[in-house]
Amino acid sequence: MVLCKWLIVQTLLLVCMVYLCCYCYTGTMQTSTNNDIHDKVCWGVLLVNTGTPQEPTLQAIRPYLDRFLSDRRIVNLPPWLWKPILRGLVLPLRSRKLVDVYRSIWTEEGSPYTLAMRTIESQLRVTCERKSRADLHIAVAHRYGLPSIAQCLTDFQRRGITALCVLPLYPQQAFATTFSVNDEVQRALAVLDFCPSTVLIEDYYQDKGYIQALSTQIATALQPETVPGAQTRRVVHNSYSSLQPKTTSDTQPDTQALPATGASAPIVPGRHVLFSYHSIPLKDLRNGDRYRAQVETTTRLLVERLGLPSERWSLVYQSRFENGQRWLGPFLLPRLKALLSDGWRDFAVVTPGFAVDCAETLHSIQHSIRADLLSAANRHGIAADQIRFRYLPALGATELHISLLWDLITRFTGEAGQADGRSTPDGTAITTASG
Repeated sequence: MVLCKWLIVQTLLLVCMVYLCCYCYTGTMQTSTNNDIHDKVCWGVLLVNTGTPQEPTLQAIRPYLDRFLSDRRIVNLPPWLWKPILRGLVLPLRSRKLVDVYRSIWTEEGSPYTLAMRTIESQLRVTCERKSRADLHIAVAHRYGLPSIAQCLTDFQRRGITALCVLPLYPQQAFATTFSVNDEVQRALAVLDFCPSTVLIEDYYQDKGYIQALSTQIATALQPETVPGAQTRRVVHNSYSSLQPKTTSDTQPDTQALPATGASAPIVPGRHVLFSYHSIPLKDLRNGDRYRAQVETTTRLLVERLGLPSERWSLVYQSRFENGQRWLGPFLLPRLKALLSDGWRDFAVVTPGFAVDCAETLHSIQHSIRADLLSAANRHGIAADQIRFRYLPALGATELHISLLWDLITRFTGEAGQADGRSTPDGTAITTASG
């Protein structure tokens, strides 16, 4: 009897010892695995732009436009009121008009916008390989086009991404652009139950690399050429050029590394440079949108670096919607007509707020605005061959742009394998959120 009790006790002790050993071993393995994961941060870098229809057809344009105009950041009306108007009136009429617009810019290879965005994505991936950044996964998403933000985040989740860097390709932040992107990112993360540590690069309107890349491209494009009608020019004061620095954080950049002589533009007689940005409703400014202050700062830095005299440039806006609201101006076409009346004959339009050319630049400015300007010149008795109108392309898939984007990405993701490499450089704003 005593022997049986002794055997039972020994068996129980042996079982307990085996259990404790297995528990300790498993815990050690789990801790080691967790530490390895923590040490090896896997970054998902999401570059986001507006998007474009898949093809220049009514069937492709209508759903794209539906997604765009259903965004409450674009049209802030109750859905129960706006949806019937949108789908019963706006989409049928507006979609048909846009077919010709997109067909006019489409190429045999497809949309110029899509081609540029794909090239940017592929070049950044090549750079990742060349720099041995296996911890970075680059993807391009579109707020209203395809692939969508949700699709790219789903792929990141599948890949085991632990940290997310979102880079909206809007140098100047606005409610309708950067904030809209953030809305969709947060919505998609919640739906996916995906919680990576997240960095949102809110803007880079006064980033030194951005100003340098733009000014270099502008100066290169504005090389001296024969200017028609230059001898007839009258120099007038530019009433839109007196942009004095404000006393806000948006307009206090560090310009020590931006000498005015760094990329000066050739001073060609008779040439006027117009810096044109997408307009926004004035109500957004009243509600705290910092877009105008950032636009003015970008323009001032570019003008200083290019060395443009005040009478040779203007700050203007384009692409307002006729929806009964008051929009931020002055506007591009009225300013061009005023300059025409004052004797100017050579115009160069730059769009610093567009990272990649799209229908708004390639059609609205390069074709529609140019045609309207020539019509105005004809009414004034000015021959078309006396007018020079040039649209200077966006940075797009150029080496200057790829270098700028890579610098922004690595600035906020740190070196390979680091868990927290983010910093706040002069001239760039970020928002961080831990998962």
